[in-house]
Amino acid sequence: MTRSSRAPSPLWGLTPLHPQTARVSSAPSLLALGILFAFGLSGCQPPIRETSVENLRHPAGQGLIVRLDRGSLVISEHPGAWVEIEVRRSAWSFSREAARSALETLLVEARPDPVTDALFVTGRSAAAGVWRPGERLGLQLRIAVPEGAAVDARTTAGRIELRGLSGPVRVMTGQGRIRAVSLRSPSGQSGEPIRLRTVRGRIEGNDLEGRVRAESGEGRIRLAGALREVWAVSADGRIEVDARASAAPLRGDWILRTANGSVRLALPRNADAEISILGDRETEDSPQPLSWKRRGPLAVAAVGAGAGARIRLRTGNGTARVRIDDEP
Repeated sequence: MTRSSRAPSPLWGLTPLHPQTARVSSAPSLLALGILFAFGLSGCQPPIRETSVENLRHPAGQGLIVRLDRGSLVISEHPGAWVEIEVRRSAWSFSREAARSALETLLVEARPDPVTDALFVTGRSAAAGVWRPGERLGLQLRIAVPEGAAVDARTTAGRIELRGLSGPVRVMTGQGRIRAVSLRSPSGQSGEPIRLRTVRGRIEGNDLEGRVRAESGEGRIRLAGALREVWAVSADGRIEVDARASAAPLRGDWILRTANGSVRLALPRNADAEISILGDRETEDSPQPLSWKRRGPLAVAAVGAGAGARIRLRTGNGTARVRIDDEP
């Protein structure tokens, strides 16, 4: 039997390269390692942050319209007659010069809208779609509007926060959280509801008053306050509505619906409504239990005389529960 002169492979099933081949193929490997090493060194350096703050002041006109590409938005009311805008820009990069240069690409413009006469505010990055290694941008707008001003705001990606607004409100974000505190929808039968919508993100509303419409494609919805009429829909997320602070009679059609998640509703003892549930109903722990009856696939109960609001709870994969109590 003739033995092979080739050295045994240190790894099973693999044949070592010929020494000459190994020398030739090692050059590209060393080059690749060098490139990775260089990137690794740059990645170990902490990014340098540059910020800038700019204040803008414009006449309010007939309200406020905001279109923000990427960034966060905070809107509140103030007693003045002007719209006050604080623009905060942030940029991170591996050199101070690059960070300062990146700041200049964040553009914010404000001008009267020719159709509605509202103040039209836009925020975007002039370098959108251009990838720069190690660079990150941030844009935040803090806007104060006069009392009762109408607000229409949209962001492609970023959180929206609303504080103390009393005019018509319509906000939407493609991806981000919406938080609303102390909002009051215009009164009257024709008054617009507070409209909150996010494609992906949760919605949280506290101390709300009046009519509210909230929609989330993927995320939880939680609303509380002196609510008179609520429409809350989520494709994937829990829904919680607490209307125990409502002194005025509940009215209209309420819809609390989620395809995947639980539904929770709390009403005051003096409420007058008819409630129907489609889905699994949880056992109540309410101090004022309801008398439920079957009506086809629905569980139906009356609160008070049952002649006021019509409230519908729907869940595709979850449970529904109603609590009647004046104590939060």
